[in-house]
Amino acid sequence: KEGFVRRMSNDVFAILMNRPMRHAEDERVLYRAVWDAAASGEGTFKDVLRTMLFDDVYTRPVGSR
Repeated sequence: KEGFVRRMSNDVFAILMNRPMRHAEDERVLYRAVWDAAASGEGTFKDVLRTMLFDDVYTRPVGSR
């Protein structure tokens, strides 16, 4: 199950950010949020996409108000 979620989240993230997700490094918190979104409810593509798009790391970058 984790392999599928990781591949799916990496594919979605690559489409959005034009690079793979660094799930083993600094984006571990985002990966956990994506995992929780996929595990709760139906775990649809829409749930994963919404989790990535509205994550604080990308909506409120360091140095912004």
